[in-house]
Amino acid sequence: MFQRFFVRGIFALVFAAVFLFAACEMKETDYSDTNVLKSALIGTWQSSDKYIITKNEIAYYGWTGSLDYAGAIVHVSNFSKTAGVIIIKYDPDNRQKYYSDVHWEDMDHYLEPCDDPEHLLPLKGDYLGIYFKDLVSGVSVEIGGAYASGGAEKATLSTAKKAFTSGNEGEYMGAYSICSYISVP
Repeated sequence: MFQRFFVRGIFALVFAAVFLFAACEMKETDYSDTNVLKSALIGTWQSSDKYIITKNEIAYYGWTGSLDYAGAIVHVSNFSKTAGVIIIKYDPDNRQKYYSDVHWEDMDHYLEPCDDPEHLLPLKGDYLGIYFKDLVSGVSVEIGGAYASGGAEKATLSTAKKAFTSGNEGEYMGAYSICSYISVP
């Protein structure tokens, strides 16, 4: 009798240990995979705007369809199996632009940003974080470039790595584009 009770008890303990270990392994917050671009992100992702992601670069086309910025992928931090941030260094000819003024027809009607060179603001740096979450391979992803008043760009890769983290996501991300997978670039 004791032997049967002992064997069942050991079996129950082993089963519980395996179950707890497996449960711990499935927690998203425990996932760590630094500086590896997920192959599931490579492709063209589109909603009203569009991201083209290759293993080395990201190009962003705004809602007008024109190229807003592009850059080389210099670092990747994966926060979980479905979320993270990709840090790019802008291509010299395809950098985000910010302007200091807008055209006003009158006080009630906004026309267009003033996009002439005299109103162009200098960037704070060449490094930008592109956050993503809810990645479903070949289906959809929520994605967006970090944003801050006057520009979220950082001057060095080191400062970009410290700024664009999972803990700072709320500071830089007010909204994501919900994009559908279109094709391989």
